[in-house]
Amino acid sequence: MSTKVCKKCGEEKLLNRYDWSNKKLGYKKSYCRECSITINYEWKFNKPTLWREWFNKYYAANPEKYGVTGEPKGRKPMNDLKSGVYLITNTQTGETYVGCSSDVKRRIWRHLEYNRGRSKQKGISKAIKQYGREVFTSEVLEYCPKDVMFEREAEWMKKYKCEYNRNKADGTK
Repeated sequence: MSTKVCKKCGEEKLLNRYDWSNKKLGYKKSYCRECSITINYEWKFNKPTLWREWFNKYYAANPEKYGVTGEPKGRKPMNDLKSGVYLITNTQTGETYVGCSSDVKRRIWRHLEYNRGRSKQKGISKAIKQYGREVFTSEVLEYCPKDVMFEREAEWMKKYKCEYNRNKADGTK
């Protein structure tokens, strides 16, 4: 694999350590990914008014990426395509957890990576703390509109007989 020298740090790195400048033409950026992040971070926090001005222009020019929701929030607006039902399985014990969320992928990430055993769902939270994240797998069972996701979650819970879920009807585990 070929290499390239970063203009900021001066280190020679593999080309996969550089982001695309123009993918269509095959051009890579002059700075490695780590240096690009620090440059952007410094620019955003040392010159916040310039950054906000640039972001507002970019936001206005790219409504298909962010939607037309008024003040830019820096991320895409939530829609029904993100909501749905997911399954987390302990591969060591075979126990399962079914949940639903308006942003399924983010919720799975919060369970397994961000919270790491500190969430409100005590059953799955304790298991992640006990067994470690590595023994858990996750999958999206289905995407569905927000107004029916709780009913769909209940149906999937019946199918998988989830050990980590609390029964919503009587409050038991």
